[in-house]
Amino acid sequence: MAHTPGPWTADGSNVYADNVVVAEANCALDGCDDTARLIASAPDLLAALKAIASEIQDNPLGFKDALSCHVIREQARAAIEKAS
Repeated sequence: MAHTPGPWTADGSNVYADNVVVAEANCALDGCDDTARLIASAPDLLAALKAIASEIQDNPLGFKDALSCHVIREQARAAIEKAS
């Protein structure tokens, strides 16, 4: 799935990439500003997850056990797959 590269910014209920609206928050469900900021953070969150998934190996971050590290890595990879 293709997506518009970041950075994205929020202004009210609209989310922009450069000057193009890439999303609009549904104000009936939640506060527009909060929802739009969350949507606008999507490219940054995806980049962070990609970094986590590529860097986590056999427990370098001091997780309680290797299974915790594996679970977190797989959650990050699943989120990346969903967003890609």
